[in-house]
Amino acid sequence: MEANNVEAMREALRAALDLIFDMQNADRSPLSHQAYAVRRKIKAALARPLRECDVGTAKEQSERMAEFCKRQYAKVNDGSHICSKCRLHKLIKTECPFAWAQKPYTANKGGAE
Repeated sequence: MEANNVEAMREALRAALDLIFDMQNADRSPLSHQAYAVRRKIKAALARPLRECDVGTAKEQSERMAEFCKRQYAKVNDGSHICSKCRLHKLIKTECPFAWAQKPYTANKGGAE
């Protein structure tokens, strides 16, 4: 995966979290209320799932979306229009690429469904 802004930010947050723990261990004293608050915010941010748009290059994202659409085509057996069977079609009031980009990312081919 090519690092993008989101990955760079996540790496920076991990480094900041490590620094807070190192400072606590070096001083052997409890963290201040502010440090605890920052640590909680960092942990919460890192716990949030990546979205499709957060991972890979534009080309990789485009390929994953094409795979997602290909799987939707496979579900159409009754001659109806592909988009009417796609779960994104029912959820959105915008163009598919934007809705797809906000879906949670998984390492599985095509992302989460």
